[in-house]
Amino acid sequence: MTTVVRLYSIPDTADLLAVSRATVYRLIRAGELRAVTRTIMRIRADDLQAHVDAMPTVRTAVQS
Repeated sequence: MTTVVRLYSIPDTADLLAVSRATVYRLIRAGELRAVTRTIMRIRADDLQAHVDAMPTVRTAVQS
């Protein structure tokens, strides 16, 4: 049985995180986001989700 693994390109990952491609590369170099490299670099969906889950939650003040 083969398991299908969803992979995201660097531009797709940047879009999903709402950051630049340069930021995605910085996250990879810093070890904050894992990447799979074959002929081109890809981000596994579960690694992207782990990164998002580890991000601090931003709270905004509600004005009354």
